[in-house]
Formats: sequence, structure tokens, C-alpha cells
Amino acid sequence: EDIPPPSHQGLEIRRELSWFNPLSWVRAGLRLQSPLLILQWWSLPLFPVYTTVALVARLRGIRVVTTLHNITPHSGRSRAYRLATRLILMLSQRAIVHSERNAEQLKTELHQKGQQILVLPMGAPDFRQGRPVDRAASRRRLALPADRPILLMFGALRDYKGLDVGLAAMRAIVETIPGALLLVAGQPWREESFYQETVRQQGLADNVRLDLEYIPEEAIHDYFSAADLLLLPYTHFDAQSGVGVGALPYGL
Repeated sequence: EDIPPPSHQGLEIRRELSWFNPLSWVRAGLRLQSPLLILQWWSLPLFPVYTTVALVARLRGIRVVTTLHNITPHSGRSRAYRLATRLILMLSQRAIVHSERNAEQLKTELHQKGQQILVLPMGAPDFRQGRPVDRAASRRRLALPADRPILLMFGALRDYKGLDVGLAAMRAIVETIPGALLLVAGQPWREESFYQETVRQQGLADNVRLDLEYIPEEAIHDYFSAADLLLLPYTHFDAQSGVGVGALPYGL
């Protein structure tokens, strides 16, 4: 899928890595012009790419810092992921995590020294980019009703996101506010029929809309602008919600 690169005033953003071309990994490490390389670690398939770039950078005397978004993957504990994380950290002089809980996990589970760990809360991405929050216009663009209260669940629909909890909450909400609408927007991790059947079984077909697809960055502004309330019924989470901080500039 051809997703356009991000843009931001004052930054030059280049795409140099080809996930299927190891030569591009080496080339990226050799072309680094900064004294610092920051890796964003969250997915096991990235391991060969990151270790190659980091190793080349270290051989050139460049400092390496790794931001760990999850100490334990959302899909559950994995020996391969744990080993890969330890090897990535061996190539790093510092580790950045988003919560004290993650810092404690690094110390107790991966035996990292406390002075090598920085706890930095996740910043809010600038999906607004100077645009006003115009709820009526965003609802028109998304073909949403203008006069119904809208709750938003946003992001990839992995099991820990608690859709079942959100639907149980909606059953209670519609008893008091019959017109309330839950907008579920994000890439599904199961067959679409699973979510449709779950909504039907809860008797919420008139109170839930499912936008089961990857939401491109340019559309995120409208989803956050259109909603009255953000719903984050996670069943477990140790770090920080990217959706939660992304919604902050919208007053959700």
C-alpha cells in the first residue's frame, strides 16, 4: 500500500529503508548524518532491519537510543520477541519507555540498569495541523448524523482494546440516551462478520456504526472532530494509549 510519508514544518523526512532489501539497511546506517540514532521498537519483523542499521551506526561511533512502545507484545508473551528486545537493547546506550510500569518491567524482566532507562510520556501527534474542530463539517464528510451524541472507539481492533466492554457500556447508555451512537473506526483483526454479529447479538444495530478499515492519517482529523466522547475500554495496558494522546488536542 502506497502511504504518503509524513510531513512537518522544519523537518526533512526521507524514506530510505526497503523492508525486503538488506542493502538498504546497510546504506541507511552509512548515510546517517546525526550523532544520534533513535529506533522505535514494537514489532518483531523489524528486528533484522533495526539490528543492521544500529550495528552500522555503532561502528561509526553514532549513539543509539531505542524507544520501546511495548515490553510485552499485545498478542502475549513471546520468547522470540523477548530475545529480540534484549539484543536491540545491547546495541543501545539508552532506552525510552512511556510509563513507570514499563521501566519496572525493563529492570525486572530484561535486567536493564535504571540509569539507562528514560521515562518520557508520549506526545500528542498534530493531526489538527492548525485546522479548527468543526463538528458539523466533519460529520457531513463522514456521513454521520448531525444531532446524535457520538462516542468514538478508534484504532486497530485488537482484542485487548475491549470492544466487548464498550458494547456492554453502550447497552447501559442507550437506556438513558436512546439516540447515542458508538462509532467504531479502525482496522479489524478478525473477520468483519465477527464484529457485525457481536453488535447484532447485543441488540445495538441501530446504535453502532462499524468503519472496519485502516483509517488514513488525513481522515483522523474528522473522526476526532466528529465525536463527543472518546471511549478507551482497554482490558489491559502497560504503556500509554496513542489514541488517547492523539485525541487531546480535540478536547475529547
